[in-house]
Amino acid sequence: MGNFWLREIKVNTAGLEFVYPEIEIQIRVEFDDTDDPDMAIVELFNLKRETENRIKKGEQLILSAGYQGDIGTVMVGEIAEVHAYTEGVDRICEIEVVDATEAFLKQRISKTYKEGTRASQVLSDILSMTGLEIGAIDLPNDVTYTNGRTVDGRLKEVARQLVSDGGAKLHINNGTIFAVPPDFGQEVGVLLNKEHGLLHPPTRIDSDDAEWEVESLLNYRIRAGTLVVVESDTANGTFRVISGEHRSSGAEHSTRIEVAE
Repeated sequence: MGNFWLREIKVNTAGLEFVYPEIEIQIRVEFDDTDDPDMAIVELFNLKRETENRIKKGEQLILSAGYQGDIGTVMVGEIAEVHAYTEGVDRICEIEVVDATEAFLKQRISKTYKEGTRASQVLSDILSMTGLEIGAIDLPNDVTYTNGRTVDGRLKEVARQLVSDGGAKLHINNGTIFAVPPDFGQEVGVLLNKEHGLLHPPTRIDSDDAEWEVESLLNYRIRAGTLVVVESDTANGTFRVISGEHRSSGAEHSTRIEVAE
């Protein structure tokens, strides 16, 4: 159990690697199961100015976190903003990362598909233009466009409409895009109880989407759509992660999630 407390964070970008605790790194990673990009704030402390200058908007960044002997990816995305500032005796390089591409967010498309084309075929073609890896396309209602289909607009909005036609939802996770049924959940692989990272009994929340808030030691395996098994004095059972946050700052190195059955 001792090694479980030896936290570790790695940041890879622009041919550079930064490792905590060699340098101070603080992170906040927000994720959910909507089609809005997940976001991370990464703070690197007291870098040399020439090193700071190599970290630029548009570069890919890979953020990994966990504990010595058990570390994994919590964010893969593009740098959206870089801002360096001084706070007390520290100089902080603050990096904002989103797990979507410029193409997905801003590129426009205008294209016509022939009669008899299915929604999944159009969607596959559209998603291939985003620069994101396609994780899964599973439409409960794979509509056939008997008169063909013309799409015109931003990639994100076009993809959102096609997914809606198919009765599914769109979401992005670590640079991978999914079009899946609303109740889609990834494989059960995370057990949370007193012996396995659970920090305190889950609490009921007032939300349209989620039922419980659960907090554990930072666990990179947990992301939107993950199925978690909770054993506690309050909540017990298998739940799907709706949203959450990984955070490491000061004494905190934790994952907070909102879940539903």
